[in-house]
Amino acid sequence: MRHVTAVSSLILAAAVAGGCSDPYGDPLVIVDGGDDDDATGDDDTTPAPDDDTTPVDDDTSPPVKGVNGVVLLVIDTLRGDRVGCGDRPGMMPTVEAMLAGGACFQRAKSNAPWTTPSTAAILGGVHGQTHGMIDQAEDSLDPAVDIAPDVYAPLGFLTAQASANHAAVQAGIVERFQYDYNNRFDGLEINDVLVDQYLVDHVMDFLDERVPSAETKFFLHVQMYAPHFPFCPQDPKTETQYEVEGETLDFCRLNDGTVIGDHVQAGNEELLEAALALYDQEVERTDEQFAALVQLFEDRGLMDTTLFAFTADHGEAFNEHGHWGHSAGLTFDQIDVPLGIWGPGVPAGVVVTQPVSTVDIVPTLLDYSEVQVPSDMEGASLRWLVEDPSGDHVTRAYSLLGTSTGGMHYGITTNRPDGTAWTLLQMPFVSALFHTEADPQEMQDLYGDAGHSAIQAELQLMLDEPVLNYGEWLDRYGQGP
Repeated sequence: MRHVTAVSSLILAAAVAGGCSDPYGDPLVIVDGGDDDDATGDDDTTPAPDDDTTPVDDDTSPPVKGVNGVVLLVIDTLRGDRVGCGDRPGMMPTVEAMLAGGACFQRAKSNAPWTTPSTAAILGGVHGQTHGMIDQAEDSLDPAVDIAPDVYAPLGFLTAQASANHAAVQAGIVERFQYDYNNRFDGLEINDVLVDQYLVDHVMDFLDERVPSAETKFFLHVQMYAPHFPFCPQDPKTETQYEVEGETLDFCRLNDGTVIGDHVQAGNEELLEAALALYDQEVERTDEQFAALVQLFEDRGLMDTTLFAFTADHGEAFNEHGHWGHSAGLTFDQIDVPLGIWGPGVPAGVVVTQPVSTVDIVPTLLDYSEVQVPSDMEGASLRWLVEDPSGDHVTRAYSLLGTSTGGMHYGITTNRPDGTAWTLLQMPFVSALFHTEADPQEMQDLYGDAGHSAIQAELQLMLDEPVLNYGEWLDRYGQGP
């Protein structure tokens, strides 16, 4: 197994200048599949592309202009506030350097706070009510919903998935791709940073086996696993074990996560500080793996013809609102995610401040690929925001969480015509209203305040009615109450 760790001087210079019911989702178990047929896309059960999509190595061809490659990179469990964008500081210098070369979005919201429904929403450009995977008991993608590979493949693009989290693979998602380069699971739990090293190797295999030149058209979905719990730092000197009430708890042991969370929620500040420090170490290691991934495309001369999107499937709560982990609610700590795009046609240095949703990502990639966005996608291309990121645009981002007990959580964040941004959360037995600009961490609940009755009623109507695609929503709500 080869591990790619080199980082180009170009990237470094830019950086210097620049279904499980626990709160963590499914446990990660993996075997190195680098030389296995299943892990390298050579499984006989994997459908081959049509003859006209088979790559042809032609070194005499002229340079290619425009978008030939499309890469959707999703980081598991990465909070939005860990990635710098505009005046927001971050701790991922390589990622931030690439985002500075394109457009980043300061108020991106995930459609769901756990992996499977979030992945379906991202790839399908539709909300949970449409793709069908609302709670952890409903984990099958509606076969009538087309996702990104279904749109790209008929146009001659090779489609492949390389994911380190099986929750992003299951539920009828991986079957939509022509090639499967996902990590393989066999009951062996290992360090999730090491898991991402294997994943980078699988991406390298895909590029070497399927993408012989910059003329090859491809769509690749990559999903890294760190910084998901367990938190296992690479430095063996870093402490991960703590004695609590006569019990040894280990942040590097998956099954200890719920117990650690219970103690954090009960007020154990030592464990909370340790959790935040270990999480941030994994974020930093993820930046290193991201650098290795980008290096693959640089080394093969693919950067000028490849369009990239970078995001996360959801965030991670550290007791900000009494929650630990994710899949527990729709507050900012679990829903706010980083988002950026760069590549052919994307202007550099753009910062978008309006709320946007992860359901908007694939429509945006299709738009920059000069591909017609299907009318049944509920997300909107963000290209118009990138090209005119002024503050008077009206946007929205829905979120949804179902529970195994049937309780539903609904949320919407919207930028109104007067330039203010608001979030309404509707949970079983309680609702909350937040002024997103003045209160980004959602500490002051304004629900029921007489001075905000009009905006509360307007957002409540948005949640009560069926989810609309962006154009329909804008026609209905774009002028305010």
